[in-house]
Amino acid sequence: TAATLGAASAVRINEWAGNIGFRVDHDFIELFNSAAQPVALGGVRLTDDATNYPSRFAFPALSFIAAGGFLPLYGEDFSFGLDGDFDFIFLLGTNGAAIDQVDLVSQPADRSTARTTDGGIAWTDLAVPTPGISNATALPAAYAALLANLRITELMYQPAAPISAGDFEYLELQNIGTALLNLSGVRFTNGLDYTFPAGTTLAGGAFLVVAKNRTAFASRYPSAVATLAPGAFTGALDNNGENLALTLPAPWNVHIAKFRYESTWSALASGSGYSLVARSPSTALPQSYDQRTTWRAASAVNGNPGAADTGGLSVAANQTGTLTPAAG
Repeated sequence: TAATLGAASAVRINEWAGNIGFRVDHDFIELFNSAAQPVALGGVRLTDDATNYPSRFAFPALSFIAAGGFLPLYGEDFSFGLDGDFDFIFLLGTNGAAIDQVDLVSQPADRSTARTTDGGIAWTDLAVPTPGISNATALPAAYAALLANLRITELMYQPAAPISAGDFEYLELQNIGTALLNLSGVRFTNGLDYTFPAGTTLAGGAFLVVAKNRTAFASRYPSAVATLAPGAFTGALDNNGENLALTLPAPWNVHIAKFRYESTWSALASGSGYSLVARSPSTALPQSYDQRTTWRAASAVNGNPGAADTGGLSVAANQTGTLTPAAG
């Protein structure tokens, strides 16, 4: 039996963000269907200039939003950028008539603006965006702790080995806080594929390593096997640089960290078998992870997984590979 459809007039612009750095993948617009029936969106349009460019983005035929459902659209989806300082968002019907409109004004970095009641009139800025879920959803305390205290502290993206060098790749995480963190469901959503199984925890100050190949890792780092996370990641860390994203458990599509490392940051890490380590993991904010100055080469070849790297060697400014002392 064909489903009864609601009217497009029941759809609202429910949450929006135009000043995103790392918490989500892109600027986004979330739609909410306030109707008790699904709504067909084919031909419905989104734009930031209804007068001159009313059809910047149009939903293709056979597009639907579920009854009471939330539909987040990211910058790559709707293909026009949002200016968090000042902009408009228009939701237009197939005939060009306005369904909904919101204004963007001075959005704080990595925050969204949301209806305080889904589909309602009043709105507020959210410190942690809620794309794809109700704006009324409270961030669990355990997830707030992950945002505050879970850090990526070491990357081995180009190991040295005669054969199968990629098998020795790993990433190291640290709990920079004092309380136990529950990592169940935390996942890498860009660069590699790995989800921490239920029951995975990380004590205050402790390290945890996610390896590409557990057997290879154990052969090179026998003393660090106890710090290995269950299983192994799939995919590979690109020797030429990679976008990485460490994300809260579903349905929270919010990143704990999101950044790109570059092969030009360290000659030692790009061909000499050293890892990249965070200079000051306890103080470096996730939004600085995409800056070269946040990272340095490990103090020894092959890195130092599962423990603090306190030695400190870096590449000279001319990138010749000369070892020079590095702070932290």
